[in-house]
Amino acid sequence: MKLWTFALFALLLAGCTLQVANPDQRETISSSATVSLDVAPDLAEIYIAVETNASTAQEAQQKNAQIMEAVVAAIKAQGVDSVSTEGYNVYQQTDYYVMPEKNREPNKYYQATNRVKVQVKDFDKVGPVVDAAVAAGANRVDSISFQLTDDKKLESKRDAITKAGAEAKAKAQALADSVGANLGKLVSVNENSYDTYPRQYMTVAAFEKAADTPIEAGRVAVSATVNVQYEIK
Repeated sequence: MKLWTFALFALLLAGCTLQVANPDQRETISSSATVSLDVAPDLAEIYIAVETNASTAQEAQQKNAQIMEAVVAAIKAQGVDSVSTEGYNVYQQTDYYVMPEKNREPNKYYQATNRVKVQVKDFDKVGPVVDAAVAAGANRVDSISFQLTDDKKLESKRDAITKAGAEAKAKAQALADSVGANLGKLVSVNENSYDTYPRQYMTVAAFEKAADTPIEAGRVAVSATVNVQYEIK
């Protein structure tokens, strides 16, 4: 009894634990892998807006409608049909940044904003579309983003998941080999996939400097992480 007590005390001092094996508990091995694919985008989205100011809401609205009609016509003249309204509002603005003269109220006016999304698949048209919109009266180019269509996104994610799953299994096999074990049946598997889109934030001033705006499409990163768990035997 004294010898057993001494041995147990020595194990505790060494930072070890003594566990009783559960015959019903499966021994498993887990692994994960992340794969990122660099995919060429096949869709560009451009966000363009017109802001107009006037002393009355009706006047601001009418001025905005007139300019936006010209902007949309200019965009469609470039051979682009996918133009949709993303936001529209009319509200009162108060200019607090300029100190009013004595006994004078702060400047108040109404602002109307109309924002549209333009989708372009031919990237050679992105620059001309923006130039045409600005020339027609657009005074805000909020952003240009290069994305994947639904079909290409699904295809790319399937490819990333397939490669990540194969890599995760290979890592689990290598880990099992390193300890002299064999992989058994698959216990669980799960994945997490995502994509990262390059986005360019632009200002109207950037397009006023050159007649032909150069736009370069960035790449889209499509990533997938697969986690696997196998029985070992």
